[in-house]
Order: sequence, then C-alpha cells, then structure tokens
Amino acid sequence: MSGKEEDPQENLNYYSRERRLDKASPTVRAIYDPQGRRRAGGIFGSRTNIIMFATIFLIMLIYFLTSDLGGLGDAVVLGDNLINGALYQEGEAVILELRKDQIRGREAYRGPVELSVSPVRTHAQSIPESLSQRITFNEAPSELFRFTLPFEGESFLVNLRSPEEQISIRIP
Repeated sequence: MSGKEEDPQENLNYYSRERRLDKASPTVRAIYDPQGRRRAGGIFGSRTNIIMFATIFLIMLIYFLTSDLGGLGDAVVLGDNLINGALYQEGEAVILELRKDQIRGREAYRGPVELSVSPVRTHAQSIPESLSQRITFNEAPSELFRFTLPFEGESFLVNLRSPEEQISIRIP
C-alpha cells in the first residue's frame, strides 16, 4: 500500500441515469424517452407479424391435412413400395384410396398386382362380399389408386399380391 491514506468517501461512485443519458447519442436518448415509445399493435401490428402469423397458420393447416387425422392407415411394404390406405365417404359411396410410394434408394417392384377388398364383418355371413381388381405399379415414384366399393362397411381388409409376395392391410 502507498503511504498516502485514502478516504473511503472519495471512492464512492453513484449511478445517475440522467447524467449518463445526457452524454449519450440522440438515438439512445430516443430509446429511453418514455413519451417517444411506440405502442405495439398486437398480432396484426406490423407487416412482419402478419407474415409470421400466416406462415404459422399455413404450417399447421398442412400438418393437419397430412397427419393421421386425414384417414391414412398404417403403411405396409410390397416389393420396396410403401403402400398407404385410406377410406373416404363421398355421398353414399365409400371410396378406397391406395397410395404407392417407392422407398428411396431401392429398386421398387414394377408390374401387375392383384387387389382384393372385403369388408370386415363381426357376424357370420354366408357369402362374403369382395372386390377384385388388377392394378399395375409403374415407374412413377408415387401413384394413387381410387376405387368405389360396391359394399358398405366401417373397416375393410385389403389383400395385395404380386408374383413374389402377398400382404394384407386392415383399413379402419
């Protein structure tokens, strides 16, 4: 320590906001001016807020339209093709929709596929109803097949058979 004694009252510094703002630039003074503050306009207060709100709404809409709420059942694989099934009601007709998507990086099956659809019944029935069709998987990476079913039901069993394999999908 030095030979000079320090007075503890000399080293005290007091913060003064007003003195600091007097030395600040006009931009900083405008930020801290209570009368000059702009009020926010809520969700639609600025163009940026409107664009952000519309983007969030669009993303949520796409999510709900493509999620399981849209009626897609569980996917199965047939010849390295991913098969999704869905049921739709249009008027009094029941529409079965099958979507084929090729699995990336694999050589997917292309050719004829035998399709058989029958309703799942809870009680015994003497003659089971069924619909048989032949569809062809092409080179397209994605295909959509739609069938109007000639019978009613809540749940259907769809059998798909290629020359190499056979799978079944239960579509609720």
